[in-house]
Amino acid sequence: MASMRAARLQPSVQTVTSLAHAYAAGEHWSQLESVLLTMRKEGMQPDVSLYNTLLTAYGRGGEQLEALERVRRGMASAGVEGDQATYGALMGAYRQGAQWLRVEATVEAMREAGLSVEPEVYNDLLGAHATAGQWERVEAVLGAMREQGLPLDAEVYTLLLEVYQRGQRWERVQAVVAAMLVRVLPGLGLGLGLRLRLG
Repeated sequence: MASMRAARLQPSVQTVTSLAHAYAAGEHWSQLESVLLTMRKEGMQPDVSLYNTLLTAYGRGGEQLEALERVRRGMASAGVEGDQATYGALMGAYRQGAQWLRVEATVEAMREAGLSVEPEVYNDLLGAHATAGQWERVEAVLGAMREQGLPLDAEVYTLLLEVYQRGQRWERVQAVVAAMLVRVLPGLGLGLGLRLRLG
């Protein structure tokens, strides 16, 4: 930024967003946090794209939840409304940290904002509940998906296999495999081969 000013070039929001992408890719957390401070000094208003970049970066960082919350609060105080990507970044981060209450609150905030709750959102809910060992809530989410007519596709079944195996819930693993044999694998032409291997 200093070099741009020395060359009499005015930094833009797009320039700062690109800088944030670079810092995020290198996991340079302190420099990433300085981006917002620099923008305020320059009199620039961060847009939703920049906030999404920061949220996604901190979410990927795993242990950067405190920084992520600061960004989220800053976004709210600046009056910047989140979009689908904003809520997706938040839920991905909360899911990693097994923050299932925050995932649920984020889903509710999406509904209040008038945004559609896509099937991927339920995957985040399933993952967060399973990571936290909230098995009753895993079953409740599956029930809600069925009630809303959302398909339990190969991605959902794969996620369920992973979380049930991690939780050593072997009876549920068997139930998922049985369901996959009937509902998913035949459409992929894999059912017979798996039946033979399991048999």
